[in-house]
Amino acid sequence: MSQNTEPEDDPLVCCICYDEAGEQGFMEPNPCKCTGTIKIHLACYEQVRDEFGQCGICKTLFPKEITIVYEDGYIIEKFWAITNQGYTYKHGEYKLFKNGVLRTHKNYSMNRIHGQSIIYNDSGYIHSITQYVNDSKHGLEQEFYPNGNIKQEIEYLNNIQHGRCTKYFANKVVNLITHYVHGIRHGPFISHYPNGHVDILSTYNHGKLHGEFIKHYSYGAIQKKIIYNNGHTVSTVHNNPR
Repeated sequence: MSQNTEPEDDPLVCCICYDEAGEQGFMEPNPCKCTGTIKIHLACYEQVRDEFGQCGICKTLFPKEITIVYEDGYIIEKFWAITNQGYTYKHGEYKLFKNGVLRTHKNYSMNRIHGQSIIYNDSGYIHSITQYVNDSKHGLEQEFYPNGNIKQEIEYLNNIQHGRCTKYFANKVVNLITHYVHGIRHGPFISHYPNGHVDILSTYNHGKLHGEFIKHYSYGAIQKKIIYNNGHTVSTVHNNPR
């Protein structure tokens, strides 16, 4: 009588050298789309990445790190790139250094800025943080003063201001709050003096003042009131302090 045995699992094989693990370990997770028993040794991956730029089976493009040092050595670029049909594309993390100091840190997808982009000032503080989708500002952009305090926050949709816009004085007091719809100011508007007192209260309707516009003195009293109808002045009342 024959004895039943469990079938053995197929061994893991490197798709480059067709060898099993041996002394080399396989990369986890796979750097390409190959699945199942097909794996890649790290050494094989680095060789293929540098020579051909892609997996020979599934044709996944492999990024490699590139460093560019300009003549004076003052500016250095470090980024990941992929090569396809003779062209090199930034793809992955990108860093720009000036005099050894990180000035730009962003991410690329096929030469398009995609994800978070951070710009630093000469002092090493963050100057701005911007969200990108396919090379267009999309989401929140924050800009900072040289000392690190927030300067402004602007929302974008496909590279156009869309949503809330808030600006601040250097002392952290809110300068103004307004809203945009597809690049046009629309909705409530409020601005302040550096001491925190309200300066202007108004409303915009598709880029035009509409409704009540109230201007204040820096100490808080109302200076004047104007009624607008789609950008046209209807009435004005001045309040002269005694």
